[in-house]
Amino acid sequence: MSAWRRKALEILPEYRQIIETADNVVYLWFKLSFAFKEGIEKNNNDSCSKILEYAFWCTSDEAGDVNSQTQQAVYCGFMEDIAREKYFPFFQDWFRPYQFEKYKGSFMYALNGQQYKQLENEFYKRKS
Repeated sequence: MSAWRRKALEILPEYRQIIETADNVVYLWFKLSFAFKEGIEKNNNDSCSKILEYAFWCTSDEAGDVNSQTQQAVYCGFMEDIAREKYFPFFQDWFRPYQFEKYKGSFMYALNGQQYKQLENEFYKRKS
């Protein structure tokens, strides 16, 4: 069993059917993006947190260089997808500053310059 599938099953057991039937990690992230957005709409913070935890693992050193397709799926298929204005208010909860910096290339790719500046300003503003 591939490392990405094994780790997905560990972190996201509630998505077992999707994980086990995914032909590849790109397809898995396609499905997880929908699940993540659904979790936001339903205020299911636990589900969203677990999907983010898996995304962070997929782009970590622990996932290894051999998983470049896994990393690419997160950067291009997930991070770009969640870089939408309606999600900007959640970014302070989802990311620590070092994580925001790590993924900002994906955010910048998905947004125009003005939108990215808005996201960056919102992310780095102090919480009241």
